[in-house]
Amino acid sequence: MNGKQNDAAHRSWLDLSGGEWLAASSLGVLIIGAVVFAIVSGSDDSLAGGNAIVGQVAPGPGDAAANFNLEPCLIPLAEIRSGGPAKDGIPALTRPETVSAASAGYLDGKERVIGVTIGDQARAYPLPILNWHENINDELGDKSIAVTYCPLCDSAVVFDRNIGGKTYEFGISGLLYNSNALLFDRQATTEEESLWSQLQLRAVSGPAAKAGLTLTPLPCELTTWDDWRSRYPETTVLSIDTGHTRAYDQNPYADYFKHESVTFPLNPEPSTAYNLRHKDRMVVAILGSQQRAYPIRALARAARDRGFVEDTLDDKRIRLIYDEASDSVRVEGVGTGAARPSVLYTFWFAWSTMHPDGDVFQSPSPPGPQPTEPNAGEGAQGTNE
Repeated sequence: MNGKQNDAAHRSWLDLSGGEWLAASSLGVLIIGAVVFAIVSGSDDSLAGGNAIVGQVAPGPGDAAANFNLEPCLIPLAEIRSGGPAKDGIPALTRPETVSAASAGYLDGKERVIGVTIGDQARAYPLPILNWHENINDELGDKSIAVTYCPLCDSAVVFDRNIGGKTYEFGISGLLYNSNALLFDRQATTEEESLWSQLQLRAVSGPAAKAGLTLTPLPCELTTWDDWRSRYPETTVLSIDTGHTRAYDQNPYADYFKHESVTFPLNPEPSTAYNLRHKDRMVVAILGSQQRAYPIRALARAARDRGFVEDTLDDKRIRLIYDEASDSVRVEGVGTGAARPSVLYTFWFAWSTMHPDGDVFQSPSPPGPQPTEPNAGEGAQGTNE
């Protein structure tokens, strides 16, 4: 496939006009039929400093359960929610068209992209496209990769699609666990398919869960198009000619990024031990058997003198480089031949809920008031509008 799927589920979405599609895909309508809103009174300003949950939904996947093999299920079945679209209602892309950086006139320099390098090849996957597709099954260098993005968690993870000697193709299930997208692997029958958690990095139901299969994240970056193409001028980039009619110049999640409120219930509640807001942006570095989450605001403060912070992970030195112009962080190994850490990006609430005992970087900033820094909705994600 090349992103031009034309099955009945996809055609039902393509039949919408541009205006109808945008309306149907705004956050509020995406969850109609699955979410029974209990809207918190007050303006966005009153929620901006808080961590309110603004929606309550019926427990369990409901009728959507019939589309998946949930035996065994490694996460609480009652906490799997329907996000609104049916299985494949958000169409993942497979081997989509790409263009050169010079041909990507549809991208503003401030748009965020997930950047991946494998061997001597570099490719950018713009969030304005991933907002509507959430997963790209692709080939880059010598690897089959999945480039995944969950807008509700601002979570970007690139992983190897070769798992246990088999190459998988992933779709979007339409189900959520703690607001995070559950993917599924495409198989010949529903009984053979499994659900996978993007942020838990593992299969959570079906045969793959029974076999204990996990996802191997790869190095990547979440930065701006300007930053990426300045460092990788020969990069290719995902084309907007995806075979689907989508308003790629519109961000259906823009309002969601303007406040700290979370739509779906969380269990457990995110930790308050680190004085982090629900939607503080995190970068998670993974090396060997160890992983650590770094608040990007803390890295920005700690990196003011040198532009980077060094740390030790799995007894190896890593460097986290903060770029003020793009308000982004990239992670590198230190020293000749150093291993590249795997990296993922996400909101604090999503990481803390999925990994409540996870290691979190403590900024060495001096005590005292710190300047207010833009939140994700005011800075990076807001540029996707």
